Amino acid sequence: MTDSTIENCTFVNVGGAIPGNRRQSDHSTLYISGRNVTVAGNHLSNPFLTDSNAPPAIVVAGIEMHGDDMLVTGNRVDHYGTGGYIVGDGIVTARNHRWANNSFTNLTQLGITIWSISEVANIMIEANRIELDGRIDQAVAGVFQSLHEPDTTLGIDGITIRNNTIQGTNVKAGTVWNGIQLTAARDVVIEGNLIERISGAGIIIMGTTNRRPDCRNIIIRDNTVRDTGFNRYGAYPYAIDLTNTGRGRFDAITVADNRIESTIPLTDEMRGIRVQGSGPVAGVNIDNRKNLIHLKQNSHIIDDSGMKEAVTVMPATR
Repeated sequence: MTDSTIENCTFVNVGGAIPGNRRQSDHSTLYISGRNVTVAGNHLSNPFLTDSNAPPAIVVAGIEMHGDDMLVTGNRVDHYGTGGYIVGDGIVTARNHRWANNSFTNLTQLGITIWSISEVANIMIEANRIELDGRIDQAVAGVFQSLHEPDTTLGIDGITIRNNTIQGTNVKAGTVWNGIQLTAARDVVIEGNLIERISGAGIIIMGTTNRRPDCRNIIIRDNTVRDTGFNRYGAYPYAIDLTNTGRGRFDAITVADNRIESTIPLTDEMRGIRVQGSGPVAGVNIDNRKNLIHLKQNSHIIDDSGMKEAVTVMPATR
């Protein structure tokens, strides 16, 4: 599919929302593979899946884009498992994507998911609203890149995640949600986002488990991370978490000018910034002279285990 537009359409009751079709779990309402396609101003909507006699169709997705030169803008996606996919699937690449000004609400699993089986490059995720519904108890995230093969094989070369709002509703304290999770990405800017009421980390960079793609040249700045880290199982109580337990290298990561705060009793155990893991970590700069942090717990931790070089916290704290 090339040089095409899908605009101002309405899609209602698809995939697992169709009576008798509850077990159709791998479905995307708009599944597009090609080049230079615009998806704009559409409304995709399902009733909330609450049938207690059947499993929820949590994998059902709204918009799935494979290929280059894609624009997804001004769409509303309501009551889905996953709002959207950006996919380099091993057959086609996913280069030059812009996802902007979309509304993803009442999602039970993921907001925007990225698969980098083949090349994924020059991705812009900007000014979207992502609301994660916690009534179904499972791991969810706002912007997500998997830790595991084959979904993440090569990594992402160039991604900006800017001015998005990621929020949780109907929160369950036992569920681990992350606001933004990247696994293998280079030349990254995460800035100006509001992330709140997420039970895991607000922003987490994690090392891949089996392969060696690096995470490097990452800037995390001007974000507000509020009321996160309240998962009672203790998985990710940190607002910003740099965790490398993989084989690739973390390098040239800057964390500055962020606002991190706890405002409700549920998040009294919320922490600030963590650098940890057994994998190689180098060139991390956490500038607390510019981060504004209002928390009841110790703000930061730099784990001394593993291979860490040139990890700088200013002023020095541990």
